[in-house]
Amino acid sequence: MLRVNLLPWRERLRDRRARFWQRFLLFGLATGALILTAASLLSQQAIRRQEQAVGALGDYRTALQGQLEKVKALENDYREAERLNLQTRQRFSRSLQYVGLLQQLSQVMPQEVWATQLSQNAAVMTLEGRSTRYEEILTLSRALPHDTLFPQTLLREVKQLPAEDLSFSLNATLQSAEGK
Repeated sequence: MLRVNLLPWRERLRDRRARFWQRFLLFGLATGALILTAASLLSQQAIRRQEQAVGALGDYRTALQGQLEKVKALENDYREAERLNLQTRQRFSRSLQYVGLLQQLSQVMPQEVWATQLSQNAAVMTLEGRSTRYEEILTLSRALPHDTLFPQTLLREVKQLPAEDLSFSLNATLQSAEGK
């Protein structure tokens, strides 16, 4: 059977509509692909910017940690310096006490008596020394209690040394400790 198209315009219209919808579909797919590609590129750029920001923040954090460590080290150095300063002041104060003690001793000590060691333990001062004469050692032990700084004294020992000198050891209670 022979087919004859009596209405060719309808077929052309149908072909035109089919091409229109094919083009529309292709255009939609191309537009969708283009939009997805653009969105992907934009999101990749945003991710790169965020990674750079995170890297910069990490670098900043590392720098801050380094500065914090330096500050802690300086704080420790400062505390150590303060501790040393306090020790120095305490030693200076003790030295001044010893200077006063030595001045008092020099006023009472006879000419022929030499101090070789002076130590202090709480309220008791121990004086060790030498002399050529026993009488000078006794004079010192009797003169110290008359000084207000040394109210009680005790001559612990006197030894004869090979070079005809005498060594002695004397304990004296300090006035400042008695008043407490």
